Amino acid sequence: MWGVALYYIMRYIKAIRRATPHYIFHKAIIKVTDIVSNVLPESIRGWKVGRRELAKILIKANINMGYPARVGENAGIADQDSISYQLRKISMEDCLKLNQIIGMTALKLIKGSKSCIALIDTTEIEFYGKRDADVFYFPTRNRYVLRYMVLSTITHNRVIPISIRPTKRGMFPENIVETLVEDAHMLGLTLGL
Repeated sequence: MWGVALYYIMRYIKAIRRATPHYIFHKAIIKVTDIVSNVLPESIRGWKVGRRELAKILIKANINMGYPARVGENAGIADQDSISYQLRKISMEDCLKLNQIIGMTALKLIKGSKSCIALIDTTEIEFYGKRDADVFYFPTRNRYVLRYMVLSTITHNRVIPISIRPTKRGMFPENIVETLVEDAHMLGLTLGL
């Protein structure tokens, strides 16, 4: 889930990079790295991979659309096993905390807008690990995927994600939409349905 959230933030930052100088993009990456490293659990500490290093790996992986363990090894930070071990320490509560912080950050971007359009969509990300209740079979791609529901706003000709929630097999879409609407309300965004 955190990967999808970071993907959307980094996609927005990539749009900023095209329109502004390199140092603004660099400052934005540092700010996002600080946010992510503060949300990661205290139990992530190690000789090579601490919270800050793992946050950098996650950000780089999302910018390059790669896998965190492979990106960290290619950057020379640590081997794939060490990075995977630290990634397993991230719980769903940590992901939900990150989701809320990202939502508040995204709302700051649209604060000056008088009105915006809310959009709820699904996103599928290919999955190659052990299959459980979170994994769906996608017949058109002939692959297994993780599916997420994304609440976004369209304002200033940009799509800005506000909340991202994973879906499980057997969940009704109405329940997920209700959860996303509650997330928007909790963040102070009123939706007219």
